[in-house]
Amino acid sequence: MHKVEVSPMLIPSAAEAAAEEVEQRQARPLERAYPIVHFDATVAKARSEGEVSNRAVCLALAIAMEGRREALGMRSSRSEGSKFWLNVLTELKGRGVSGILVCCVDGLSGLSEAIETVYPKAKAQLRIARMLRNSLKRVSWKEKRQAASELRSLCKAPAAEAAKLALDQFRSKRGERFPAIGRSWEAHWESATPFLDCPEDIGKVHMRRQRRRVPQQLVQEDQPQP
Repeated sequence: MHKVEVSPMLIPSAAEAAAEEVEQRQARPLERAYPIVHFDATVAKARSEGEVSNRAVCLALAIAMEGRREALGMRSSRSEGSKFWLNVLTELKGRGVSGILVCCVDGLSGLSEAIETVYPKAKAQLRIARMLRNSLKRVSWKEKRQAASELRSLCKAPAAEAAKLALDQFRSKRGERFPAIGRSWEAHWESATPFLDCPEDIGKVHMRRQRRRVPQQLVQEDQPQP
C-alpha cells in the first residue's frame, strides 16, 4: 500500500517490539462513565494455536460528552453469545467504567442480556444507521432521496411524540407503496428511540455519530447506470 518492501520477519518483529505498549494500552484505566458506547462485532479469520479459523471480533467504541471517540477495546472469541458479551462488559467494568447511559447495539446474540446483567440502568439502543439502511433498501431509487430526508426528520425529532408524528406522516405518504418500512419501525420502536429520552446534548452527539454512518451513496446506489 505504501510502496515499501519489507522482509517477512519485519512485521512480527515490529509487533513483538510494540507488545508491551499494546498491553499497557489494553489494560489502561477508563473513564468512570460514558454517555454512549457502541458495541459491534464482525467475523474474521485469525490464526490461533497454529490454526486459521473464523473468530468473532468485538469492538467497544465510546463517545464522550464532547463528541470525542475512544476505542475501549477489542476482544475475539470462537463464537459470540451471552457469555462472550458478559466477559467483554465485565472487563470494561473492571477497568473503571461504572456507568453507561446508552448502549448502541445491532441485535447481536446475547448482548442485551449481558448489558442488563452488568449495566442494568443502561438503555439498549438499536443503531439508527442500520434502521435507515434497512428501510431505504425497500425504496425505489426515484424516491430514495426524499424518503431518506423524511426518515432523518424522524430521527432528529426533539421528543418521542414528535418522532411518532413524523413516522405517522411517513406512513400516510408512503405506507401503501412501502408498508414494510412502517411495520419495521413500529415493531422496533421501543428499542429504536431510547435516545429521545436522553438529555439534549447526549441526543445530539448520538445522532451526529449516526448520521456519519449513513453514507450519501444510500440514496444513489440503486440508480440506473448510463
